Amino acid sequence: MKTGLKAKFAKALDFPREMMLDVPKLTLYGGSELIIENFNGIIEYSKESARINTAAGVYTIKGFELELLEITSYEILVKGKIFGIALN
Repeated sequence: MKTGLKAKFAKALDFPREMMLDVPKLTLYGGSELIIENFNGIIEYSKESARINTAAGVYTIKGFELELLEITSYEILVKGKIFGIALN
């Protein structure tokens, strides 16, 4: 199914776009909690950075005392002092 058709189908059925189109959704709460929905895997993790693979590319999260919590097949929760997010 083409992306344009998928987007129209998702809108018609009121499905979340990120689910239907295989795109990530990032939600940042106050610089201390980040939820990444629709991710493909963890490439690298340390207390200062994390690299998360998605269909859109690799997101690099920079911070201090980072922790990966509540990892499911669909979403990941990153906690700590987050001061940078980049898409590579």
